[in-house]
Amino acid sequence: PMSWPRSRVRCSTNTFGIYLDNRAQVVLQGGQVTFSGTGGNSHSVVVATGASAVFNSQWTFATNSTLASTDSGSVRFTGGTITVNTPLQLVGSVPITGGTVNFNADQMFADVVLSSTLGGSGTLTVTNLLEWTSGTLNSGGPVVIAPGGKLQVRSGNSHSQYRALENRGTVECWIMGSGIWVRPRSATCQERCLIGSAPVVSVGPVAAPAS
Repeated sequence: PMSWPRSRVRCSTNTFGIYLDNRAQVVLQGGQVTFSGTGGNSHSVVVATGASAVFNSQWTFATNSTLASTDSGSVRFTGGTITVNTPLQLVGSVPITGGTVNFNADQMFADVVLSSTLGGSGTLTVTNLLEWTSGTLNSGGPVVIAPGGKLQVRSGNSHSQYRALENRGTVECWIMGSGIWVRPRSATCQERCLIGSAPVVSVGPVAAPAS
């Protein structure tokens, strides 16, 4: 196992494939760091401008720990099982493109790209755009589209919904091959976009895209 004291990391590309137990402040100052080994964070990881953190293994973020990004710093979840027991402080887009991410604490992000599995008991609130290209919303806390936000459900791939989806913004569902956008609660969208048992509660407008 590896434990870091207070550290600042700057690199072009680096991969940690060993067990990593972070108990101090780590600041990623540049380049891309991939965490591909089992590990956990009980203190803080800060992804600074120009840096990128990729998590693709078994990771746990403890209660009261911190994962934060600043300006153009990016965080991606690409594989494994990531368990998050604390609110994350991430700016920009949050891609969840592989494995399973379990948010057991409430989260609020501007943009999320989902093509994998989202789980956990916390509420996920998206204030700008949730682009759901494929994957599963496992049972747990609701997904909320905030006023002014948008959910885009793109079919052609599997979308399985087993947690409540609450729309307070705009929901668009693209039916591939038909050239139309429809309400998520319509029979066409429910059959061809969403497969699951959880409700879709739409309290905001449902509109076609500009283009």
